Amino acid sequence: MTTFHSSSTVSFDNVEYRDNAICLVSNVAQMLKNIPQAILMEEYVVVLVLKGHATIQVEGEEFQLSPGHLFICLPQVLLKHAMVSMDIEVRGFSVSRAKAEELLNDTGLKWNFILSTKKYDLVQVNQKQKEIICLYYDLLRNLLQEPSTPLTRKSLRHIFSALVYAVSEVFQQAEQEQPARAFTSAENIFQRFSTMLKDPTQPLRNVSGYAERLNITPKYFSMICKELSGQTAKALIIEETIKRAKILLRNQSLSVKQVADCLGFQNQSHFGTYFHRHMGLSPQQFRRAKGNE
Repeated sequence: MTTFHSSSTVSFDNVEYRDNAICLVSNVAQMLKNIPQAILMEEYVVVLVLKGHATIQVEGEEFQLSPGHLFICLPQVLLKHAMVSMDIEVRGFSVSRAKAEELLNDTGLKWNFILSTKKYDLVQVNQKQKEIICLYYDLLRNLLQEPSTPLTRKSLRHIFSALVYAVSEVFQQAEQEQPARAFTSAENIFQRFSTMLKDPTQPLRNVSGYAERLNITPKYFSMICKELSGQTAKALIIEETIKRAKILLRNQSLSVKQVADCLGFQNQSHFGTYFHRHMGLSPQQFRRAKGNE
């Protein structure tokens, strides 16, 4: 049976530090013993692997994690752990949306710029990059264990910002090392659409709405989607909406009404009709069926 929980409802043991906003982890093997197989992460997550190996699934895509790998994912991503070696050692941290915004407010830095087109990614770091990330991680860990004062809180904000900058630099450098090629206008439009489509904070479910945001006609928008993906714009929107709905419905801590709100539906009834039309069963029936697996 596959169990599923929201990360905010999971009790994390064997961590170096945890409060309601930040969690620091190095001993993953021990921690995972107390974590369900599937978790809907509601935080920003960054993991640097120092020793050992792991296999994880991120929204159905499998990743092999080895020493030197740096993994990052944004909130509202479904994680599943399949295998973790007992000798694994990482420098990992998760941060709530609210805390990330608070800590980075002074710098104007935004987490989403690290992953401009994806919700998660995995890259290889070099020795220097690894040392810098570990240095900031250790400083952050030590500071979090000190009594909270105005000075420590200010230091925390700056060290955390430096850590995020270090992580960002790794991903930006990896992107720059990819073979460069010129994208066509249609490819750029489709890429922008893909980014909008996967943004859970701005849900849209109609072709005309996306076309308006992209400043193109619905007909041209549909033509681009069909040409570059083999699917119509409408089909892509439905596919992503249903995928996100299924992930949220597996989270038993959310009511169906809350799921409907998260997806931008006018009300629970509208969401139920939409879900039944495309899945052949109601949200409640889907939730019961998954709970019995």
